[in-house]
Amino acid sequence: MIPLHCNLCGFVPGRAGGAQVFLEGLLPQFSHFEEIDLRIYGSTACKRWLNSFLDGRFEFRETGSDSPGVMNRFFATRELRSIPLAGEIVWSPLNQGVGGSCKAKEIITIHDLIPLHYSEPRKEYDSNLKRRLAFTARWKNSMRVAKKAAAIVTVSDSNVDELQRAIGGQKPKVFGAPNGIDVTKQKAAAEKPWQYSGTPTVLAVTSGSKPHKGIRTLEKVASILSDVEFRIVGKGTSANESNIVHTGKLSVEELNDEYRNTSALFFPSRIEGFGLPVLEAAVFGTPVVATDIPVLREVGGSDSLYFEMDNADEAAEHLKTAIGSRKKAESMSHAGKLHAAQFTWENAAEIYRHIFQNILN
Repeated sequence: MIPLHCNLCGFVPGRAGGAQVFLEGLLPQFSHFEEIDLRIYGSTACKRWLNSFLDGRFEFRETGSDSPGVMNRFFATRELRSIPLAGEIVWSPLNQGVGGSCKAKEIITIHDLIPLHYSEPRKEYDSNLKRRLAFTARWKNSMRVAKKAAAIVTVSDSNVDELQRAIGGQKPKVFGAPNGIDVTKQKAAAEKPWQYSGTPTVLAVTSGSKPHKGIRTLEKVASILSDVEFRIVGKGTSANESNIVHTGKLSVEELNDEYRNTSALFFPSRIEGFGLPVLEAAVFGTPVVATDIPVLREVGGSDSLYFEMDNADEAAEHLKTAIGSRKKAESMSHAGKLHAAQFTWENAAEIYRHIFQNILN
C-alpha cells in the first residue's frame, strides 16, 4: 500500500486554469489504483471541488483558508510538515512544495519553466519589474524545495533536460509524465470533428497578454493576413487589429465549437510547459500552426506547421497554407488526431504510479 499525501495547500478551484485541468484529469486515475491510499490536504473550497469528481474516494484534511496567497500557503504547508510522515510520500502537484522540516519523501511536479524565463534579463520584459520580481521569487521557492525533493516530475518529456540543468547536479532525478486529454473532450471531438470549410478564420487560445504568449507576433500576423479573422479566446489580451475578435472566456462547449469551426489554431507562444490548446485542437483534427519550440513539437506532432519564434512572415505563410489548401489541411487534420491519441491521463497516472513505487522502495 502506498499512502500518498497530496499537498493542495493554497490551491483555490476556479483560479488555477491549466493546473485545475491537470488535477481533474489525473487525480481520478489514482483512485483506480488499489495500492494507492490517497490523502489530500487543502481548503474547504478544495474539498467541495474534489467531491464533485472524486466521489469521496479519498481522505481529506482541512488546512489553511480559502483565500489564495503565499502566506496562506506557508501556514498550511507548515501544518502539513507537523504531521509524522517519516518514510511516506508527500506529492506536491502544483510547483510549490512543502520543504522545510518535512520528514516524508517529497515528490514535486513542476509544470513549466516560465518563472525562470521571466526572472532572466530580457529586453522585451523589463518594463514590468513587479512581474519579474514575482516570478523570480516563485522560481527561487520552487528550486529551494525541488533540490531537496526525492524526485521531480514535469508535464512533458521536452522539459526534462532543461529542468535537470536548472536544478544542477545529478539529484533529484527529473521524470517526464506528459499530460493527457479529458475524456469528455475526446467524446465531443469524436461526435463532431473538425471539417475543412475554407472559411478564413484562425483561433488563438491564450491566458492573457504576458509577453511569452506571443501576442505581438499575433498582431503582426493579423496585419499581414488582413482578410483573415483571428479569434482570441482568453482574457487580458491587448491585441487590437481590426480583424482580431476577442471572445472572452468560453464554456467548454463553446470552446469545442471554436475548434470545430475555425480553419486553424495559431499558437505563437515563446515558452510553454505543455501547450494544452495544441493538443485539444489536434484531438478535434484542427490544423495547428505553432512556434517551433521542442514542447510544442512534442504535443503537436510532426505534421503540424512550425515557424521560427517571433517570425511573423513565416507564420503568415504557414497559416495561408493551412487555410488555403484543402488537401494539406485534411492531411494535417488526420495526422493530428492520430498523434493526439497517445496523450491520455491513464498513461500519465501509470508513470506516476511507478515513480511513487520506486521512491517508496
